Amino acid sequence: MFPLLQIATVSYISLASGPRMLPFDVIFLTRFFFMV
Repeated sequence: MFPLLQIATVSYISLASGPRMLPFDVIFLTRFFFMV
């Protein structure tokens, strides 16, 4: 319902975790889109 908020949250987590977690964040964001 709030895709922009989810994108911002995942982006923040990605920056905080570092580039190593980027693939996981992409999968997480993709699953969010499917759930919405």
